[in-house]
Amino acid sequence: MRLVIVNPYSSSDRRPRSRRIQFILKVCEAEKINYLLINRKGIFENTIPISDEVERLSPKLKQSNFLRFIKKYLFPDYWIFWTIIQYFNFRIKYYDKDDIIFTISNPFSIHYFGLWLKPKKWLVDIGDSYTSNEHNLVLDTFWMKSAIKFEQRILKNADLIILNSEALKSYYIKQYQIAERKIKIIYNGNFLKFDNIPNSGRKEKVLAYFGSTFSSIRTGMKELDILEKLLELDSDIKLLFIGHFHQEFKMFVNQSAILKRAVHFNVVHSDKDLESHYAEVSILLNFSNSNYAGLPSKLIEYEQSALPIINFYSDKDEASLNFFGERNGIYPCFVNQFDIQELYQFIKSNIHYRRKVNPSYSNEEIYKQWREILVL
Repeated sequence: MRLVIVNPYSSSDRRPRSRRIQFILKVCEAEKINYLLINRKGIFENTIPISDEVERLSPKLKQSNFLRFIKKYLFPDYWIFWTIIQYFNFRIKYYDKDDIIFTISNPFSIHYFGLWLKPKKWLVDIGDSYTSNEHNLVLDTFWMKSAIKFEQRILKNADLIILNSEALKSYYIKQYQIAERKIKIIYNGNFLKFDNIPNSGRKEKVLAYFGSTFSSIRTGMKELDILEKLLELDSDIKLLFIGHFHQEFKMFVNQSAILKRAVHFNVVHSDKDLESHYAEVSILLNFSNSNYAGLPSKLIEYEQSALPIINFYSDKDEASLNFFGERNGIYPCFVNQFDIQELYQFIKSNIHYRRKVNPSYSNEEIYKQWREILVL
């Protein structure tokens, strides 16, 4: 038996999929499981590719009219050419009828590898929905019906579906009547060290958001309005926004004298950079993901940091509410109806508080869950 793992991103990429693959490879190495790893750097047999000396985000394709065109009209996404090439290369040179195939999205075209091969056993790992993802430009075209059929075929034909949130599981069961016994929940895991979190003697009130905002699903606009009101109560609050933010978000900040004075934007390129920013933070911010079923990958980092969290939400079924639950040091803030004084009191009371980390989301527990799946 051999495990064939298919995903284009390499181990040095700071992407949720790459991080999950690192867990899988660690289990394979520890348990002496024979494996073949297929990514954009090549095909590796029983060898974990060496990471780059400096861990960098993979370069983004330059935004152009041509790129926007292929993202909108190439089905199921523009990684399909890579998938086709890897499929034929594997079929000709490496195929074994006893292989277990493990396709890991995103991108979703990777799952064609399993559909075409029809292996003895097929595992799929899915971190996001395909047909309910508002960032998927293909869905604005004539491909919509095909996309629904494609997503359904993957879920119906896979022997095991691995998801990263209960919300995504509920969505797929409701959408496609998938048998619950076929689904396993494994969270993303955390690769950061939180050794330099601010100590209790620190006086600064630094609120930080790590991630990205988008003009559709996670806009962060209502959150900015709330944060502006907080700054009116306390001008000593500092706001740290680490990641990529859409134009409307940045314009709102720049047009507000209150926000502009308090906000600092930055983009990180390594885990070390990210850890240094966490060391500045007093309280974390999580922006609403609206009614999207996926769970933001950074929430495992948030959980493991033990820092207090203001969890903004706009829908009672948001995945983050279920993930965090009702615990000390976490304040659920409904963006459409909030008490600014109550929120400010939470900040003052929790500025030096350290939460009890949920052991269910620890790397040790996540490793154990991967082992249960892979050690057959």
